[in-house]
Amino acid sequence: MERNQKEALKTAFPNEASKIFLLSEMAGESFEIGDPIGGTMADFNATGSEIENILQGGFPKIDQLSAD
Repeated sequence: MERNQKEALKTAFPNEASKIFLLSEMAGESFEIGDPIGGTMADFNATGSEIENILQGGFPKIDQLSAD
């Protein structure tokens, strides 16, 4: 998800705004993950690795938020 998509969702669903995050925010950062569509297999692999790293680092926060 891109920042503008996040903000659009928060505007459309203000009661749920506190539950809308960029995936990177789960790992204590705030950046968009590049979309590999139209790229090479290496681009897809790099994006997959990036997502995997974020999930590993952000799992405690994801787990905590899922319990709320």
